[in-house]
Amino acid sequence: MGTGDAMVGTRSTGRRSAGRAYRQLRGLRGAAAPQATLVVVVGWLLGRGLTITGFALAQLAQGQPAGWAQLAARWDGEWYVMLARDGYPPTLDLPGRPFYGPWGFFPFWPWTIRALSAVLGDHPLAAAAIATAAYGLLVTAAVWVAAYLVGGRRIALASTALFSVFPGTLSLTMPYTEGSFIFWSIVALLALGTARAAPMTAAAHLEVAARPWWLTGLAAVAAFMACGTRSTGLALIVAVAVHALVSWLRGRRLPWGHLVVIVAGALGVVADFTYAAHRTGDPFIWRRAQAQWNQIFDFGHGLLVAFTETVPSHGADYRHWAVMLVMSVVLCAAVILAAVSWRRIPLTWWVFVVVTLALVLLWSSVGPRPRMLLALFPIFIAASMTLLRWRIAGWILIAAIGAVSAIGTVAYAFAVFYLPWHITA
Repeated sequence: MGTGDAMVGTRSTGRRSAGRAYRQLRGLRGAAAPQATLVVVVGWLLGRGLTITGFALAQLAQGQPAGWAQLAARWDGEWYVMLARDGYPPTLDLPGRPFYGPWGFFPFWPWTIRALSAVLGDHPLAAAAIATAAYGLLVTAAVWVAAYLVGGRRIALASTALFSVFPGTLSLTMPYTEGSFIFWSIVALLALGTARAAPMTAAAHLEVAARPWWLTGLAAVAAFMACGTRSTGLALIVAVAVHALVSWLRGRRLPWGHLVVIVAGALGVVADFTYAAHRTGDPFIWRRAQAQWNQIFDFGHGLLVAFTETVPSHGADYRHWAVMLVMSVVLCAAVILAAVSWRRIPLTWWVFVVVTLALVLLWSSVGPRPRMLLALFPIFIAASMTLLRWRIAGWILIAAIGAVSAIGTVAYAFAVFYLPWHITA
């Protein structure tokens, strides 16, 4: 194994300072940097190619045109583009649409598209395409960086490949929030110096607490953006809080930078509610909108009913629930693989995974859809670490898993865009 593949974060390097890991990242030279860029770009293009293929096949089967306008207008993408173009209404409902309304979507992503549209001369569809492509590329790069910091180039390559062909990558082709949310979440976690395998010594926690101020500022901005984009930003806030607590207990020093990041994340949510109060007079209209969209906290009971009754009996929307059943099986397999290498992944990242999973599984109407599982980037990394323990055999397994996942991604994209099946993204 070459020096470029040295395992950052293993027992032999677990006591290095957080700054050293980032210096290693900045120190990519020669062929390493172009290789990393190639992996990210090819991974991103592969994901787009797979999902666009599924979309084109679905449109062909329905005798409909296959363009960006049609792709962006499907499911939640239609809402985001509409909100970017027209803004939020002063009421919960839109005329003629009493059951579902625009206030079920946090405004940071529509605002991003709207701002870019203004730069382009009022072209929201073009702005949505550019923003979606940019964040898709950025989040792929972020996954590579996160994997590299804790595992080296081999792990980064494998993790990026698995992430890129996972069915949830469809949300990086459609104008959805996943690209923005996952990217800013990873940036916040990395800027806080969490890319350290457990256990960390007291000295290491003191070093993390003494990060440069600009990294704290970057983490704060990232937390603000992530939490203002999706309600699952709660997972990021909890992860940072746990990291702060552990740093304080082991380092005997209050990590003020972490508190700044937590406050910044909370302010992202406050910004959403403040805007809602300004626009409608009701700061809690988001809560009413969630009820309008049937977002009910039921401890996952609805999922169990759907998996055991609706799917076997081919009940209402059984295909939609069947996809989530398959994803649940895939998730269990991925968790088993990841568990073998859990010690090589930072505790903070696992907290992010656990809280995200809770937010997904305890609300049955959300459920383990592929795009919801895409945020579990540490699982992709840990599973890659486990598979590559077998070296050549591991690469063969990764190639096989990737091939099956790629086929599944095309099939899933087809299913989402083939309207008679009514499978939501």
